[in-house]
Amino acid sequence: MRQGKPTPMKTAFITQSLAVLLSLTMVSGQEPTTPAKLPGRPETKLTLDFGADGKKAMTFPASPYVTQKGWITILAGEEYTVEFDIIGGQPKNLRYVADPNQKAKPGTGRLTVSLTQSKDGTCLIRSAESPKPLAMRCLTQSYGEDKFQQARLDPVGDLSQGDGWGKAVCSVMLGEIRFADEPNKGEKAPAK
Repeated sequence: MRQGKPTPMKTAFITQSLAVLLSLTMVSGQEPTTPAKLPGRPETKLTLDFGADGKKAMTFPASPYVTQKGWITILAGEEYTVEFDIIGGQPKNLRYVADPNQKAKPGTGRLTVSLTQSKDGTCLIRSAESPKPLAMRCLTQSYGEDKFQQARLDPVGDLSQGDGWGKAVCSVMLGEIRFADEPNKGEKAPAK
C-alpha cells in the first residue's frame, strides 16, 4: 500500500501526543509508565467538541491513572476513584481503586475524580472521603497546548467540589495531595 506525505493534521496529532507524554513525564519526574506496571488506561482517543469550530480528535498514549510519584492523571470523559493511606497525619501511597463500591479499609481515605466536557467548557468534579479536606496542585492541558497550565482549586471535603474552565480541557493532573490545614512545599502556612 502506498503512503503519501504526512499531512499537517497528522503531524500536529503526532506532535501533540508526544508533548502530552513528555509533559506527564516531566511533571511526575519519572519514566513513562505503562498500564502493565501500574493500573492505567490503554492508548486513548478523545473527541472534543469545540462548538462552532467543530469536533477535534486527540490520541493519548497508554498511561497510569496514578503515577509512582502520586500524580493523578484524568482525561476528558473519565471518572474513577483513588485510595490513599493516612500515614503521619498525611495522605500517602495513592493508588487506583478498581472497584469503588468496595468498602475502604480502616486508616485510608478516598478521592473520586471526574472530568466532563459540556458546551460551556470543562468541569472537574472531586469528592473526598477523608478525615480532613484535601488540598492539591492542579495542572490542566487544553487542546492545542503543549504545556500544562497551573489552575487553582479549593480544598475538597465531604461534599463534591466542582471546578470549571470555559474551554475544552483534555487532561488534568492532580498532585501534591495533602490535608488542607498543612502547608505545601514552598508555601507558608495560612494566617489564622
